[in-house]
Amino acid sequence: MLRHVSTPPSDPIANELQALRISLETLSQRVGELAKDNKLLREQLAQSQTARTDLVAQAEHLMHQLAQSQGKS
Repeated sequence: MLRHVSTPPSDPIANELQALRISLETLSQRVGELAKDNKLLREQLAQSQTARTDLVAQAEHLMHQLAQSQGKS
């Protein structure tokens, strides 16, 4: 049979360390979320930059075609 063990009084240092541990766990979780968001935003930026490059190339091609068609008139 187990003997009854009394609960020691609250230790302010232990309480502070527990609060610090919880705070660090919360912060670590938030950093993980921000890292995921950052990855997603970087992927979206890369896609946007690719689309922009494609649009510039298309616009330049259309301007070239327009200049050629005006020259033939």
